[in-house]
Formats: sequence, C-alpha cells, structure tokens
Amino acid sequence: MTAMVLFFAASSVTSAVIPWEKGQQTFERLLMAPVSVFAILWGKAIAGAVFGALVAVVPLLIGVFAFDMEVDQSWLLVVSVIVSTFSFAALGVLFASLRRSQLPGDIMMLGNMFRLPIIFVRGVFIPLQELPSWGRVIAFISPLTYCNNPMNLSITGTSYLGAPVNLSALLLSL
Repeated sequence: MTAMVLFFAASSVTSAVIPWEKGQQTFERLLMAPVSVFAILWGKAIAGAVFGALVAVVPLLIGVFAFDMEVDQSWLLVVSVIVSTFSFAALGVLFASLRRSQLPGDIMMLGNMFRLPIIFVRGVFIPLQELPSWGRVIAFISPLTYCNNPMNLSITGTSYLGAPVNLSALLLSL
C-alpha cells in the first residue's frame, strides 16, 4: 500500500504542476531566471518527492501504531522511501515534459495510462515467484517493483531481489 501511495503521490504532483504553471505562464518566468532548466526541473522533482514522502508516511504510521506492524530493518525502509520518492517524482517530470500541452488533465491521462497497469505487475497481488516468466519481465520494467521489494524486505524479511539490486534500479531510474 505504501509503495502505491508513494508512486501515485510523487509522480502525480510533478506531472500536474508543470503543465499548470505553463498554463499560468509562470513556468516561462522561471525559464527566464538566471538558473538552468535542469535546476528548475530538479526543484520540481524535489517538491514532488517531499510531497510523496509525506503522504506515504501516513499508511506506514497507521500500520505501525494501529496494527502493531513490526519493521525489522527500519533503515532500509527509510532509504527505500527516499530513493523511491525521488525516482517517482522524476518520472512525473518526464510525463510533464512529454507534451507541450498546457492542460494538466492531458498529462494526467497520459501518466495514468502508464501508472495504472503497472500497479498490477509489481508482485503484490501475485508474488513475483508465482508470475510466469513473461510476467516477471514486465514486473522488472516497472519501477514500482523495485520500490515494493525493499519495503517488503524491511518489514517481512523476504524479497525476490536483494536490497542493493532494488535500490540500484531505483537510482538508475533517476
């Protein structure tokens, strides 16, 4: 649940803010400032990452305090949330950069065409071990799989892939 909340929150904010700012013509003002386009987009990604992390902490806290969920490796959980939220925020910036549309709804529709299908192939509804080989190939394309695995490892102690592989994949997706 936390991985899914993190994925949608971080990638949706960044993919909605940039088209909205283009429509309000505030993005063009930012482009005229004496900073690079990379710095502007990185700032948008940081804002999306912070929002995504804050929203994703809610289901974690509910699990820990309301349901007595035990976290075996809290450091891994924290690191995976931080790396994942930056990865997903960068993905949102990518969605916002794909079209020149000034309507956030257009970008959100395009993003949801990608986001919605991959929530089903990340190993939560069907464990990765039980997926057919073609299903695992699709799951390994999904960045959500690499977010879900270390979170699962930090809470249950089991994961299809080790923490270094998952975190490396998320860092490469930045």
